[in-house]
Amino acid sequence: MTGDRMPPRTSDERRATSDERRATSDGPSGRHARPSWWPPSPSGGRPYEANASARSAPSPTRVPLCQRRNKPQIISGRSTGYLGRVLTIGVDLAAEAIRTAVAWVEWSAGGANVREIEIQADDDLIVEAIKSADKAGIDCPLGWPDKFVDFIAAHRSGHVDVPAGTMGRTWRRDLALRVTDQIVYDLTGLTPLSVSADRIGHTAMRCAALLADLARQGRPVDRGGEGVVVEVYPSASLKRWNLPHRGYKRSVNLGGLGHLIDELHAAAPWLDLGSYERMCRNSDDAADAVIAALTARASYQGLVTVPTPEQAGAAHTEGWIALPTSPICDLHP
Repeated sequence: MTGDRMPPRTSDERRATSDERRATSDGPSGRHARPSWWPPSPSGGRPYEANASARSAPSPTRVPLCQRRNKPQIISGRSTGYLGRVLTIGVDLAAEAIRTAVAWVEWSAGGANVREIEIQADDDLIVEAIKSADKAGIDCPLGWPDKFVDFIAAHRSGHVDVPAGTMGRTWRRDLALRVTDQIVYDLTGLTPLSVSADRIGHTAMRCAALLADLARQGRPVDRGGEGVVVEVYPSASLKRWNLPHRGYKRSVNLGGLGHLIDELHAAAPWLDLGSYERMCRNSDDAADAVIAALTARASYQGLVTVPTPEQAGAAHTEGWIALPTSPICDLHP
């Protein structure tokens, strides 16, 4: 939940949304994180893994695959024959489970299928889902601005120094926004919520605990997105894919949410929401979880922005929002 990563709702809105979810969920709601529909891994590795993720940035002059004749199959950012099924996970994270959704999207030669969406997802479910994914997109900052962390440490010691000749607003901007937040603004015109100055900081605290849990279980997370986890921003992904990216949040905007799903169908006819389409039309959390899983697919293919060498240090401590660099049709297996 970034930029359009929403502040907490009122108690009445939470009750109404919870009632909507219970009334509109058509799919199974078991609390398992390793879906029963997925076959066991013959290799004993991660059960959903086909190939390691490619991190090379695509050429800005590349022709979209959907505009090419005889479109090749894509795995891990390179053209190849399809070697197997891939699972991407999308996590629309909130400070509490009640506003958190997780989506499982299965990719095969025939297309992409939303195999499950879990709403009101707790920490254990999220960790197990990430452990079993080829790539997982989390809609939440994975870290805080380095300059903000230094500022807090200096303030605790009583030695805060404001750079000479720096205007207050300019100085505070680097405390409030990470390097990746400023890059997102430059590329999309959207400003992610500040993890150091907005309420999304509560969500980031939960996320930090999830990352620590993954590390304790032998799955350390690279905040720059090189491992299984990548930070995503659904509104920015939608904008980069020329899809509606505003006006679909909260129950008062169900019409806008329905329009988004209609446009998603038109742009990605190979994506099958299955029994979860009604849920996605009634819960922006569920819809954002699906968009997060689609962005994770783009990252898995190497079709997202990556840090430059100068940005890499900050990305590995602050986090890095992966923005799609290619049309959504390029995600088609």
